[in-house]
Amino acid sequence: QKDREFVYFNCLNYINDKEDLKENFIKCFQKADGTFFHIDNADYLDSTPKSILLDFLEKGFLSIDGKNICYNTTIILSTKGNISDDYKGKIPIIITLPDFSEWSMQDRFMLIKDFITKEAQKSGKEIVVGSEIIIALLLCHYNNNIQQLKNEIIQACAIAYVKNQYSNQNQISLFLSDFSNHIRSGFLEYESQKASISNVIKLNKKYVFKADGYTVNENSNKLSLIHTDAADE
Repeated sequence: QKDREFVYFNCLNYINDKEDLKENFIKCFQKADGTFFHIDNADYLDSTPKSILLDFLEKGFLSIDGKNICYNTTIILSTKGNISDDYKGKIPIIITLPDFSEWSMQDRFMLIKDFITKEAQKSGKEIVVGSEIIIALLLCHYNNNIQQLKNEIIQACAIAYVKNQYSNQNQISLFLSDFSNHIRSGFLEYESQKASISNVIKLNKKYVFKADGYTVNENSNKLSLIHTDAADE
């Protein structure tokens, strides 16, 4: 068996190009022989590659140009909504991730912490985030669940990087204006969730995320260590 990482294919990247979708889908399928093939946004698969996939799930081989080719590939499908009935019965295990709003407040914060910490690791800079932004991220409803939260954080950090690209400082700060307007909708839930939030984060503080954890700015002159373990790779 080949020792390599799984092959990733995002159907959304080809939503307007059916020919490229089919061609690259087959290439990725062949590349995934002996490993895992993760097909993201599988609900956007066009009819032809979908038919190829269903044949493989049912028969264990691909039919390409009139030839039946066997592949030792484990398929992982992910969708934004419910999985299509076409795949049911052909996929042995179906895992449904709970909506972000169903997570405990502590788990939500830990996920946000991990996403921002990873951005700090990539940039080599500390990332300063006010507690009001964390509140908005904690309480916002994400139509695309965790992926949308991750994208919001990546986008905001990218904007902050650009604004500070000529700065020699070791810190960059995130502001609400760096996020989409949708994030502000989280504030509508604040009053009803205030008690839960106050048990997880400190209000009216600045959080400084680093490559190996984060600190909380207790006042203008002092930083209090809260968490120092490295984020998961």
